[in-house]
Parts: sequence; structure tokens; C-alpha cells
Amino acid sequence: MDRPEFPDALAYEDLRPRAALPEVEHLVDAPLLDAFCAPTGDTNPWSRDGAAAFGRRVAPPSVATIFSTAILGNPGVDRPPGDVHARQSWETLRPILEGSRIRTSGVVTDRFEKKGRKWIEYEATSRDETGTVVAISRCTIVVKA
Repeated sequence: MDRPEFPDALAYEDLRPRAALPEVEHLVDAPLLDAFCAPTGDTNPWSRDGAAAFGRRVAPPSVATIFSTAILGNPGVDRPPGDVHARQSWETLRPILEGSRIRTSGVVTDRFEKKGRKWIEYEATSRDETGTVVAISRCTIVVKA
């Protein structure tokens, strides 16, 4: 991932198992929820209109994908385009509520080469403003050579 046009991009050589990844923060506000729900086709009334039990909108569980993929930076902006998001799984442990500030940190769990391609696996943990873990994601990325 180290190319001259992206001098601040994370370098594959530095992404060793147990290496910490930069922390990112997201405000789960109406624009974020709207931008996520529209293309995914989410019509759940809790995500769209709010949930009486919580007094505000509840993010779809899959919103955790935004938090975990942002940890490597935005393709074409913070890092070179062309990496392949090969696999991802996530657990949503608590409702992610509108107005929450979610901080996501991560750690590289594996780095290897297979069939001439470089791979990175990492785990991202997302916490709300109280420090409570709300989601855990596991991602596998094929790094463009």
C-alpha cells in the first residue's frame, strides 16, 4: 500500500500481526443513517423513523461495516484504489443509536502471501462514547500489488 502518490497510506510491510491500526471516529447522525439506508434498501422503521424504546433511530446492524473499513482509509483518497475487500464478518453487540459517537480501533491479525497476492486480515472493535463495545468486525483485504 506504499505508493508515492499516497505518502501517508499504511504500508503493507508495516501491517504485521498485532500491529495497531489508526483509530477512526464516526458520528451516527441522520445524514449517515440516510446515506447508509438508501443504497442498501433498508426500510426497517427503527432505522428510518426511530424506535420508541430508544427515543431515536437505531442504525442497521450492518452499519458496522462503515466503521471497520474506514480504519484503513478511503480508497483513492487516503490509500491507493484497487484493493479487494475479500471477506468480512461482524457482530453487533448493542444497538447503535442515532447521535452516538462510535470510535473504532483495530489490530492486524494476519498478513500473508497467497498465489502471488498480498493479504491482510484484521479485527476492528467499535465502542460508543461510554466505552461499551457495540460491534466487532473481522476483515480480509487483498492488497493491490
